[in-house]
Amino acid sequence: MIKANHLLRTVLLCVVMVVGLATLPGVASQTLSSEAVWFNGQKADLEKTVQKIDNQFYITFTDLVRHIGGTLNWGPDDSYIECQRGDTLVRVIPNRSHVYVNGVKTDLSYKSRRIGSRTYVPLKPYCQLFGLTFQWDSVLSRIYISWSEET
Repeated sequence: MIKANHLLRTVLLCVVMVVGLATLPGVASQTLSSEAVWFNGQKADLEKTVQKIDNQFYITFTDLVRHIGGTLNWGPDDSYIECQRGDTLVRVIPNRSHVYVNGVKTDLSYKSRRIGSRTYVPLKPYCQLFGLTFQWDSVLSRIYISWSEET
């Protein structure tokens, strides 16, 4: 009986710690389904859900580039990822708030994040890098990303 009580207290302590961590800034997050993200009028087909962390929406860099068009190149290791879209080359360094745009260091104020084996980027600042329009509809809880198609 004593061992069972000790085990129960240990489990409860772990639960309290996990719940406590979820309320810390930078740790707490919520997700949005892929139905909540639209690219140029088309519902997104995302491999991973969008994360909302510290009031910023994060999407995998792969999902973003796949929907807006561009070419991804991974560095010789996991130290960076590059995307070429039109005349814009962006080098992302995971877990950093700066990127390199056409070779120029640019601070975005929000860092990219490695979550599992994926690199998530803050959606609004990255849309601005590529000249895209970002719009949040708080009534429908949807993100709209748009750009003009060049013919």
